[in-house]
Amino acid sequence: MHQTFDASRTSAKHGDGGVPDSEQQFRTLADSAPVLMWRTNDAGVTFVNRHYLEFFGVSFEQACHRATTLQRE
Repeated sequence: MHQTFDASRTSAKHGDGGVPDSEQQFRTLADSAPVLMWRTNDAGVTFVNRHYLEFFGVSFEQACHRATTLQRE
């Protein structure tokens, strides 16, 4: 099963509503890497790659909650 998250939920948008090219390039690279990758900021998780979702068997929303909970403990 292949899962990705909706980039429009967490990214700054261009005037056309799309994701900046550099952000899309990062996500393509991260989803291609055979390792778990995630990105956070002060507000919490902003990105997890496909392998992270597959390894933990969670949705993007679950990954965000899980990682935020772990950071607070």
